[in-house]
Amino acid sequence: MAVTSPQLTPSEQRPLLAFGPTEPVPIPKRAPDAPKPPFRPVRRPKTDRQGRRISPQFAALQRALETDSSTLTDATEASDPEHIVVFEVVGTVAGFVRATAGIAGLNLVADPVGDGYDPDDDFYYGTTDGGAEDDRVPQTLYLVMANAQAITELIRLFDLYQQHDGSITFDTGLNPLKDVFKLLHTIRRWGPKDRVEETGLLDQWRESIAIRGQAGVERVEIELVWTRTPEARRALRQRVEAAVAAIPNARVVCSASIPAIQYHALLVELPPTHVDRIVNEGPESVELLATEDILFLAPAAPMTIDASTSEPATFATDSQLPTGDPLVALLDGMPLENHDVLKGRLTVHDPEERAANYTPAQCGHGTAMASLIIHGDLSAPREALQTPLYVEPILEPHEFHSHTETTPTDALFVDVLHAAVQRLLGGDNPSAPSVKLINLSIGDPARTFTRRMSPLARLLDHLMVTYNVLVSVSAGNHPPRRQDQPGPHLSASASALADPAKLDAHLRRELRDQSRHRGLLAPAETINGLTAGATTDDHSDVELPDNIIEPIARGAIAAYSPSGFGFRRSPKPDIHLPGGRMAVVQPVADGDATATLEAAAVAASGPGLLVAAPTSTPGTSGAVYSYGTSNAAAMATHHGSRVLDTLLELQAAEEDWDYPDTRFHPVLVKTLMVHATSWPAEATGWATDLGADANHKRRALTQHLGFGVLDPDRLATATTRRATVIGAGELRNGKRRSFRFPLPPSLSPYVGWRRLTVTLAWFSPIAPRTQQYRVAHLEFSSPRDQLRVKPIEVDRHANGNGTVLHEVLEGDRAAGYTADDVLAIDIDCRVRVGKLHDPVRFGVAATLEVGQDVRVDVYQEIRDRLRTQVRAERVRPSARG
Repeated sequence: MAVTSPQLTPSEQRPLLAFGPTEPVPIPKRAPDAPKPPFRPVRRPKTDRQGRRISPQFAALQRALETDSSTLTDATEASDPEHIVVFEVVGTVAGFVRATAGIAGLNLVADPVGDGYDPDDDFYYGTTDGGAEDDRVPQTLYLVMANAQAITELIRLFDLYQQHDGSITFDTGLNPLKDVFKLLHTIRRWGPKDRVEETGLLDQWRESIAIRGQAGVERVEIELVWTRTPEARRALRQRVEAAVAAIPNARVVCSASIPAIQYHALLVELPPTHVDRIVNEGPESVELLATEDILFLAPAAPMTIDASTSEPATFATDSQLPTGDPLVALLDGMPLENHDVLKGRLTVHDPEERAANYTPAQCGHGTAMASLIIHGDLSAPREALQTPLYVEPILEPHEFHSHTETTPTDALFVDVLHAAVQRLLGGDNPSAPSVKLINLSIGDPARTFTRRMSPLARLLDHLMVTYNVLVSVSAGNHPPRRQDQPGPHLSASASALADPAKLDAHLRRELRDQSRHRGLLAPAETINGLTAGATTDDHSDVELPDNIIEPIARGAIAAYSPSGFGFRRSPKPDIHLPGGRMAVVQPVADGDATATLEAAAVAASGPGLLVAAPTSTPGTSGAVYSYGTSNAAAMATHHGSRVLDTLLELQAAEEDWDYPDTRFHPVLVKTLMVHATSWPAEATGWATDLGADANHKRRALTQHLGFGVLDPDRLATATTRRATVIGAGELRNGKRRSFRFPLPPSLSPYVGWRRLTVTLAWFSPIAPRTQQYRVAHLEFSSPRDQLRVKPIEVDRHANGNGTVLHEVLEGDRAAGYTADDVLAIDIDCRVRVGKLHDPVRFGVAATLEVGQDVRVDVYQEIRDRLRTQVRAERVRPSARG
């Protein structure tokens, strides 16, 4: 749990220390007697039973494809048109891609994870006594483009498999098909329902109809099957454009193709008649959704952000203006360049000339984010950025609503974002190649993360690897819905409203129950980025009127901040920072009846983070109070910029190890930001509110808190009682780098509290169409034995599932290690899917901290032992000579 850190004076601070250099070596093979991870096999049907199950499905599929082929041949001029075929498999088949590549006419499109199957007589988890468990069995959907000839060949191989009772040996590369045949649950065509089921399209449209009272014009993002050649992509696009043209009053707005993330899509406008039919009669009622070239249809309403104007204010901000090249970039709306707290601090690049569409009063969101990144909360401003903030506007004013900003309406936002980052860091003449950290405080309310990575998240993950840059991303907002709005509401009884502690606990349970509706908003599920959630905290000092209350305790996870896991149940949001306190209107509730909580307007009076804003009358000193995860992401960027400054300022003394060079700074910012997080002391009580028993407490809190709440006073600093050592490197598949953390000799006999924190972060390439997605998995062996500490906080089953592994260990017993003992931090790299073309960059940080009762200067002793390593290394070459 969290350790409170008093703000340090300069005399108390100590600089970060550095690990010595390492060389990559092969990962040692597992010892024969080493324990293997537990394996839980799924019971499956025998070969003859599988034949009776699957043969009719193959036959029905073959008939359907042959019928469609004869119908489509004249229209497509193809002798054997392709269709998307779904292999629903129990579990996964490691060699599926290799096996399908060996059959002409089969090409893998994607392999998303399904919801799983209820156990039945064919597939189930068995018990030791021969019974069956009730747990659902895992499901993978392998989507392949297949023609009738390929299906005929699969049927031939399946018949051979049955005739030999599964013991046949297929030709080279095809043997994994035996595993497919063993575990095949269903084989079918990809249909209209599949194309909309996971994207949330129908739910979004139903909600839109409920608000408006009728169907309206709706925009959809039609993601196409990915094909490798520009010619094939052009043919696909033209076929779908023709299908759209056949719909009266429908139109194609634009298209985009990004090969690096295997993304090809159209932005399409559908008329109300088609929207109404799809919602009321089902996706099968519309011919467009049966188009074979379409993979998914997702809602594509422009993301909108409301802005507020204010009265003039005064600020006591840092007066020192920035110098040098920008290290931090903001992609957002146009900021008010001449605002008192921004003037002389921005470098604006506007190649699309979006600023020309803004009036000063419309420069809301960009102004707010810029002021937070540069100064932090204006109620208690921090030291300003030392370098200019680079800004490129990627929003524009709404056409009709004067105080609303929106993403461009004539383009797919993934294409807008891609072009902006390419201009920033790519090509022969990048506009700001010095940038190491980008702020993106924009989320798509129509894309709540479930399992499938959104195109925006795929794009960010690719760009961070390609350009070696870290992106700070907002987790998305779920503010309380008004009583007249559809969907789940926050509510409370009279007894809860009368007791702040009871109300806090009640709302935490209610938010847990609504977690399915409160997930991350794209692109917050990014695995390489740093996703920021919000705590209900700020520096405003306002007295609320009697009819306004704060529903959540100060410092807790905000009611508007998303909860839930990220990719493969990894902790997300990664970190939490103040996003501003949200107040609600005190509702009227009698007895056991509940009343809906609605957000109060706080822009003028607070509470919230105080941010720069345009004024209602001409002026340059406006400010408003606000709350949201956009604020939290901007605060994360502010602190991340300070980490960049610290890393650049580090100068190793002659007797110390050199610090990692600048190419590792982006991943080290990510490492050190997570390294400075921990769970609040109140989290133990929160676990009870979340309904978690003792066995599931850490899992529930990991879902609620991620890696924890950032403590800025522990960020990239050390003290005499807290020593932090950093390192970085690159690894290829199957390689290891070993770091050695020297233990302070005087600590060995002490009884007293100590904490060890080790954080590893990396940037992984992606395999965008596979369920594994993350190409590189890094891990380290938990270095706990010598210190006699035990892990706390993050659930071990979630830790490391993304691109961060963060271990916090505590103990208070005498360790009894030897004077020259070290903690071994062995970092291994393994490829999970695809190929690793370039080495993976990573950062590592290790901190040892002791309590006030332990009278040991751990910093100095660790530094002395590191210097001993340096001297030994410098002597070694002459000794060998």
